[in-house]
Amino acid sequence: MVIGKDRKISWWTDRKENLVCRYGSYFKIYQRGPDEIKRKKSGGVYWRFKDVDRVRLEFTAKHYHLNKLGIRSLTHFIANPHIEETIYPRMRFVKFKPSRILPCEFDDYNASDNYGNKDCFQLEYMQAKISNPGQYVVDDEDFDDLKMRIWREIKVLEKRWQKAPGASSPRVG
Repeated sequence: MVIGKDRKISWWTDRKENLVCRYGSYFKIYQRGPDEIKRKKSGGVYWRFKDVDRVRLEFTAKHYHLNKLGIRSLTHFIANPHIEETIYPRMRFVKFKPSRILPCEFDDYNASDNYGNKDCFQLEYMQAKISNPGQYVVDDEDFDDLKMRIWREIKVLEKRWQKAPGASSPRVG
């Protein structure tokens, strides 16, 4: 699991701070707690691990992607944020295909980064010097239920958004 930039931690490590995981340039998933008890340090805010009470998924859309969806201003976004078309196609849970150069599903991930950290999916194909990692991964069907639950919640959110005040066709001009 990747923590912040160039740092990672295994699931079973004792933690004093919340985890922050980045997936590509679009998604950030992090544990957080109530705003009233967040702490500050250089580089941002954090919560003590014992104070964590939820997980947040953040999605950052690229400008060109928003333009393709017709979102050119905040007014367009408020009218229709295109949540399903933006987020759901990018949600993919994968595992390595069986191969001689990458670990199998339940093997240890032993590739390490510059800091000696291990147990990271991306480090494995980087160490193997694979130029096209997509040919070595398959969708992990163990996450299908989670993906379906996320999709259902996105649909509910979109319906609620469309019924909210201000969620209508944007004014032209």
